[in-house]
Amino acid sequence: VTVADVIAPKRPTVNKVDDNDKKVTGKAEANSRVTVKVGSKSLGSATADSKGKFSVKIKAQKKGTTLSVTAKDKAGNKSSKRTIKVVKH
Repeated sequence: VTVADVIAPKRPTVNKVDDNDKKVTGKAEANSRVTVKVGSKSLGSATADSKGKFSVKIKAQKKGTTLSVTAKDKAGNKSSKRTIKVVKH
């Protein structure tokens, strides 16, 4: 019997991002694909490690920019998005 994974990952937790940062870091479901977007434009994505830690490389963003971060597991289930505002360095 094969049980399909139909449970979406929890929303990722995201560390503070300032207008100098060239990466977004935090924690998500282990081995999930984490994507960072501004609106509908993707800034980048990376795979979380076996402990759920992730680091997505991005271009530095202006203060006040709202980033949305989602995680997608190997079965294709997508988390709800976590939004975070870029702060002044």
